[in-house]
Amino acid sequence: MGFKKENEYVASAIHFANNVDKRNFKSVINYKGETYKYDSRNNYLVVVTKDGFIRTFYSTEGSGGFSYYPKKGVKKWIKV
Repeated sequence: MGFKKENEYVASAIHFANNVDKRNFKSVINYKGETYKYDSRNNYLVVVTKDGFIRTFYSTEGSGGFSYYPKKGVKKWIKV
């Protein structure tokens, strides 16, 4: 994603998580209570822990989607 410093990455992840595009947005919660927020317009995905911390933030461009384990524990694939 082109960040040169860790604090740039963290600031962008927090900004994205708090200001996600509501029109192009998908959200799912996994079995750990982590929230996956995905913006299909920009191909960005952020995973936020149930305590509100950013676990990961990245571009899904070219990946075709992402997977997660919902509350029932069966792996699901989200196509993008």
